[in-house]
Amino acid sequence: MKSLARRFLEDYGQTNSVQSLYEMSNISQRKTGVDAVIWYSTRNGQHGPRIKLGLKSNLISCGDCVSISIEDEPKVVAGNPNLFSKDTIQDAITWVKKNKDLLMKVWNGEITYDDFSDYSKKI
Repeated sequence: MKSLARRFLEDYGQTNSVQSLYEMSNISQRKTGVDAVIWYSTRNGQHGPRIKLGLKSNLISCGDCVSISIEDEPKVVAGNPNLFSKDTIQDAITWVKKNKDLLMKVWNGEITYDDFSDYSKKI
C-alpha cells in the first residue's frame, strides 16, 4: 500500500521526492477571507508559481484542490474548479492578486512561511 505522501506526489508528477510535500504550508480562511484552505510553497517541482486551493487543512490531494497561478492575472491552471463555488474561486484569485509580491518572495525563498503568514493581506 502506498503512503498518502507518495500518492500525492505521484498525482502531481513529483515522484522524485517526498520532501516536496513537506515544503508546502497552508493558511486558513481566518487569515485569508477565502472560503477554503490555501496551500503555498517555495519553488519546487516542474511548474511555475501557483497556490493550491484545498477543501481541507490536513490533507491535500488531486481530488480536492485546484491550482491557481501566481501572476498579474491569476487563473485556474489545474484541478477541478467545480469543487468550489465561483465566488470562492474569484475570492482566491483576488487574494493572489493582493498578495502576489509576498507569494513570489516565498516562491523564491526570500521570506519564510511565517513571515508570509504574518504579512499577507486578507480580502
